[in-house]
Amino acid sequence: MLWVVALGALLLLAYAPPGDAATKVRRYTPYTKTGEIKPSIRITERRDGECDVGGIGGRSDAWRCVTGHFIYDPCFESPIADIAVCPRLQQRGDLLLRDPDFNREYQSTNQRGRVWAVRVRGKGWCVASTGARSEVRGRVPLFFCNGGESAVWGQMDRRKPTWLALVGRYDEPERWRWRKVARAWR
Repeated sequence: MLWVVALGALLLLAYAPPGDAATKVRRYTPYTKTGEIKPSIRITERRDGECDVGGIGGRSDAWRCVTGHFIYDPCFESPIADIAVCPRLQQRGDLLLRDPDFNREYQSTNQRGRVWAVRVRGKGWCVASTGARSEVRGRVPLFFCNGGESAVWGQMDRRKPTWLALVGRYDEPERWRWRKVARAWR
């Protein structure tokens, strides 16, 4: 009889639903250890630009860059060439800035960096917001998802291994929901 109870307990463990996977926090880099652009990075556009302020990534290699009438933040400086890669997580393909003018006076000195993008389950990539922000129900959007269709409102809940983000549209705060964060780029 004891073996039946033990077998039953073993089966329950084997078929129990898995717990939530912890949020994976990774340091983003578009470059290999030798400084070349990683093969997984798909450059679909090349432009000239200026990088005059440390980027929202908060790292010494992260910059806020301007090309034409567009701001890209963050863009990551190459360790071996005078280029920067600007990830466009909500689009297909990244931007390569050729010969950007880096203003070293405003370069960040932080090596660790801060979270600048999160992948929210059911919403895709959400990228840290810059510039002016509107307050709704006492919260401000810290990340924009799906090209601004929705936002992460306020700070994420990082008390457990799986982070939670309050996500929703500006015009529907009554429908905001806490969603799991699968991945975060630092």
